Amino acid sequence: MPDTADEDRVLKEWQDSIPNDVFAFQNSAEDCIIYKTDEFVLDRSVGWSPQKTLTIYAEKVTIADSLRLESRKLALFCKSLKLSHKAISLSVSGANGGKVLNDTTAGPDANGTGAGSLAIYVEDLTDDLIPSQDENGEHQGLYLYAEGGDGAAGSHNTNAGQGGKGGSGGSGGLISFYFSHKLYDDVTKLDAIMDSTTKSWPVKVEQLAGWKHDEYIPDIAVKLFSTKLAPYTETTQVLSDIDANLTILDVRGAPNEDGVRSAKAKLLDRMAEFLRGASEPTITTDLSSSINACYDSTEALRQSEQPQSDKPWAEFISSAEALTAILQSILSANAEAIKETPLKPAYKRLLNEYSGAISGIISQMTYTFSAAGGRGGTGGKGAKPEDGYGATGEVGAAGTVSVEGLFLSDDADNLDIEAALASADQCQMLCNLADLDYFTSSTTSNYASARAKYLTLSRRLSFVPKMMEELEKSHARPLIKAYLSMQSKNLTFNAIPQLMAIKRRADICLQKIATGVDMLGHPPEWVPRHSYSVYSARVKNHIDAIQDLETKLESYGSSTEPPLKDTKTNIDRQLADIQMRIDILESSDSILSSSATLIQAYTPQLKKKRITIQAAIAEIKKDIEGHINMDPTIALDALTMIAFAPNAFMIAIQTTAVLHKTTSSIRSLDGSTVEKDYVVQQFGTADNKFSSLQEGVKNRSNGIIDIDDPGADKLIAAKSDFIELVDKFKNAITSDNAEGIKRELDAFVNLIQKRNEAVMKYNYGVQLLREARAEKSQYEQLQQKAGEALLSIDPTIPAGRFWMRKFINDARYSAIEALSMGERSLRFWALNSPYDMSSMYQGLPTSTLLADLNKKLNAMFNSCVDG
Repeated sequence: MPDTADEDRVLKEWQDSIPNDVFAFQNSAEDCIIYKTDEFVLDRSVGWSPQKTLTIYAEKVTIADSLRLESRKLALFCKSLKLSHKAISLSVSGANGGKVLNDTTAGPDANGTGAGSLAIYVEDLTDDLIPSQDENGEHQGLYLYAEGGDGAAGSHNTNAGQGGKGGSGGSGGLISFYFSHKLYDDVTKLDAIMDSTTKSWPVKVEQLAGWKHDEYIPDIAVKLFSTKLAPYTETTQVLSDIDANLTILDVRGAPNEDGVRSAKAKLLDRMAEFLRGASEPTITTDLSSSINACYDSTEALRQSEQPQSDKPWAEFISSAEALTAILQSILSANAEAIKETPLKPAYKRLLNEYSGAISGIISQMTYTFSAAGGRGGTGGKGAKPEDGYGATGEVGAAGTVSVEGLFLSDDADNLDIEAALASADQCQMLCNLADLDYFTSSTTSNYASARAKYLTLSRRLSFVPKMMEELEKSHARPLIKAYLSMQSKNLTFNAIPQLMAIKRRADICLQKIATGVDMLGHPPEWVPRHSYSVYSARVKNHIDAIQDLETKLESYGSSTEPPLKDTKTNIDRQLADIQMRIDILESSDSILSSSATLIQAYTPQLKKKRITIQAAIAEIKKDIEGHINMDPTIALDALTMIAFAPNAFMIAIQTTAVLHKTTSSIRSLDGSTVEKDYVVQQFGTADNKFSSLQEGVKNRSNGIIDIDDPGADKLIAAKSDFIELVDKFKNAITSDNAEGIKRELDAFVNLIQKRNEAVMKYNYGVQLLREARAEKSQYEQLQQKAGEALLSIDPTIPAGRFWMRKFINDARYSAIEALSMGERSLRFWALNSPYDMSSMYQGLPTSTLLADLNKKLNAMFNSCVDG
């Protein structure tokens, strides 16, 4: 522990720091709280009063050395925990009893003191933190102690009589260690694969077969599971080979040509339906035998090219009809009958291995951490041998060691945690930094830094929606109590709704990033449909409010006025602006309406043209396939799925998280007019290889809707890759009527581009509407439930400053959005060259900069009007 002077110095440095998005400090009668969005180093300079709990909320905590923090109360909540040495011990154990002088009895000073408490949460526990011994028997990892101090030995009697009694041991303290680990993430992802209702079972099997299991999982368990997967992988492979053979099989002139065509068509239909199913079938001996027989017959036909004898064709018809019948019987079976396939028990056994590995980590920590009571001191020696020794002191009461692993999900069990694992204020700080990263990257569309922060927040706060649901019913769950306790001690404000708002914002921004729009919610080339004056009026209102709030923030904490006295005005102003955004989005000339009109016009044309082009290439399919190594019909289907990403970076991130799916967002639109059929189910990626198109078609999330429907999955590709694919397809057409077919193909490709561009814009609009409605709901709740409370918020806690900054930032973003739309409108309607708005994106602009930009745009507008 540091000496008192150092302790006072460090405390003063913390208190003198003005809260910002990197560091904030809070001090009360019982608590010191530090919020950091970067690294906090716990070393010997850190000290605090034994009467207080020091709580650290940080993205990263580094423990610089082994520390003995005598009887202190410490809580560390972080994303990552790092040790500066191979082995680190962190102790809040009590002090041993003081030395007892001769001829005195054991007084209170002879007793050991009680231990303090340690609460630690590590969001991403790494294996180097788990206490253990290396191959040389040396300790490694983190060791936690909250042991009671030992009692001092009893006094020796030098006069007469028995020796003195030993001091009693101090009570053990409390160690609470919470963590999540990559094993939990693996289980969550594996469950998502197995339980998916949108993935086909061959895709599930492929993903399970390619899974890289953690080193904790025994090889034998992985091999056993692989054995159960093998029949499924073999089945899909052979069916794929049959499909490939049938695709290039030329049945013209075959004996019983009509029968061959019928058998081929029915088998292809049943195989496609069979392979689209979400539940894996039971692979029976009959099914395997029938598949193999059919493969043999198609392979014989393929190798002999076009046999003239009846036998191979008859064998094909027979095997195709047999396989079709078996597949049909499986498809017709009751879903419950195939619910428990051989793969599911094998998967459960594999999960048991993961559970066992997690239990092993928990047991290792529970066994190693110690909160034992202090030992009683030995009794003192009597004056004479016959006088005997004094009594040994009592052993201190044992403390508690609790180690819990957590799924970072909406698991209701997380609500039984007794500590507030995430701070609303620290999460808001991180969200502010993410917003700033997102905003300042709008000119480059490289959102990697912002996306990483939003993903951290979304994952960290995965328990919050469930907690909000529970909050409406009861306050009895331990996690809810923990947050309400912080509020009752004036350590935070309105924490649970705040966390919900942050979680919602992170999810929405992740969706926007994944679909390639900037922070304002628009693709790079989107043009607003309203006049410049509509946006200019919005800007002026916000600038006045921002200027007033900036002045108040400078005097925050020193003014005699309530710091947030204009709360209602700020909320009402922001609600009015949000409603204006919603009205614009729902108007007849909005991005939703204009895009829907184009989708409605282009989709029938696209469907008709697809049929035309497929008919045109029907006679030369085999030739084209020889060039592109893919069924040209499937290639054409896949081309209808392609939409363009703004840049290469956007292509790279499309499929990295399920958050980009917009289907779930429709629930938040509260009756708004949204065509659900136009909302894309899922995004994938494509490059300049036909194999990526084949993969995209195979991994479709919904095989029921037509592949050329607006809401069908889209493959995001660079425009240059798309053009290269089309050129390769055209080069493969070498028939006599090649030029005519190529013209049809060009018209088809042109329709794809126009229709899918409209689809993407429609989905941008859906996200904008969802975001606006979510923001409106948040402000309405604030108006109804928190408005009055905000007026009396304690100016000494960071929460008040963060709320004021939230009002300022929300107003800034609204002003920025209106300025940006005004500039785009001016550029579009007045045919002006783009105005350089880059100064607005260097950081969150002040009211002065916003006013200057608005003044210059107004001058441009007046010049256009006067000219």
